[in-house]
Amino acid sequence: MIPKTINKKFTRFIEDNSKVLPENTAFDLNQKFADLERKNTMQVVVLLFPHREGESLYNIGLELFNSNGIGQKGKNNGLLLLISTEEKKIRIMVGKGLEWIYTTEVCKNIIENELRPLLNQGKFEELVGKFYEIVSQEELELQKYKNIKDIEFYNPYLGNSIFNKGNQTVPEYIILLITTIFLGRVISIYAFLWLTISAFFYTYGIRKFEKHRKEEASVFIRIIVFIITVISSFFITFGFYPWFVFAFFFTVCFFLLLCWGEKSVYYQMIFDFLYMHEYFCLNKSFSMGA
Repeated sequence: MIPKTINKKFTRFIEDNSKVLPENTAFDLNQKFADLERKNTMQVVVLLFPHREGESLYNIGLELFNSNGIGQKGKNNGLLLLISTEEKKIRIMVGKGLEWIYTTEVCKNIIENELRPLLNQGKFEELVGKFYEIVSQEELELQKYKNIKDIEFYNPYLGNSIFNKGNQTVPEYIILLITTIFLGRVISIYAFLWLTISAFFYTYGIRKFEKHRKEEASVFIRIIVFIITVISSFFITFGFYPWFVFAFFFTVCFFLLLCWGEKSVYYQMIFDFLYMHEYFCLNKSFSMGA
């Protein structure tokens, strides 16, 4: 149910049903939003009304958004800012064509950091003006309203180290870099030990497995399974970050180059190590002297 104080059919970009904006200000802002539509086809409507009358802003906004067809046809690139002036409530409704830019996170940060302080002070003119400044920005400038830039990092065990001064914020990329370097070194040590152990068995001539090789599945499949396992563990640790995709692509290519062909030492060592692991697990009676 739409509150009775709201005009259901929009005729302008600034719908001031609360009469809190001076007429000249409302006219100027209406012109700005009209120019914005001509510039980038995005339709932005601001609705100010006194009271929700028991309805939620979401239900009010959804019905008005759809009934007025906010946004260009075929693009669905509309925005609707709802402001309940007496209750100090505010919400941004986003058309599907803009959801990839104005995500829930972005809209929340815009409201909490930019608009709500003005709303609480009753500065509606400044609020609508600030909203225009935000939506008229380029797409890249809107990235500042995403929380991927910084994360809160506090560890009581670090005392007053460079990472921890009170509740100081540390850039996420620094933590990712340190974590990646640490894990990279751990994995490098593990890989070195793995190849060293394989080389040890290979050098001391444990060749009794030679005759069984033809019966085993292709080592290529084993390598792929190993790589997929490592990639999965990284994705679980870090989440899906695009730069890891490229890093793993080059890592996999390099790994396959090292193991390419049956004459490759790495190929032989990996094969021996994997096969011996299975042999030890399946044949408890195996001994080095057998």
